[in-house]
Amino acid sequence: MRKLQYVFCYFVLVLLLAGVFSLSDAGKDFETLALDGELGDATVTRLDCGNHASFLYELLVDGKKYQSRGWASNIHKDCQAMKPGELVPIFYVKERPAISFAANSVEDIPNGKGFARLVCFVLPAFLIWIYASEMKRRGF
Repeated sequence: MRKLQYVFCYFVLVLLLAGVFSLSDAGKDFETLALDGELGDATVTRLDCGNHASFLYELLVDGKKYQSRGWASNIHKDCQAMKPGELVPIFYVKERPAISFAANSVEDIPNGKGFARLVCFVLPAFLIWIYASEMKRRGF
């Protein structure tokens, strides 16, 4: 009977977490980029290869500059070989250029859903395991 209760609790927690993630803004910018993003070029302003092979870039849209951080692996380049002033491919939302991501193609843009799925399915199992272990320790 107790195992059935644990299974029920697991599904309730999964559904609860899935609902929370579906209502949150997590991954919405990536989804917007994948659906409405336009391919453009940005200029590398600074390399930060020691920080996960990242770089800072600047995008110029309608005379206004937007800055963001990109990762060399997303554009299939070696960070050490890149230079400030170099043009890199990015996807950006024309109506909201502050939303951008350095990538060669739409397939290189993460959707942010993998982590949410991991949390939805693993966290409840972990919590129930902790609860069951504590109940067993107490003799219930």
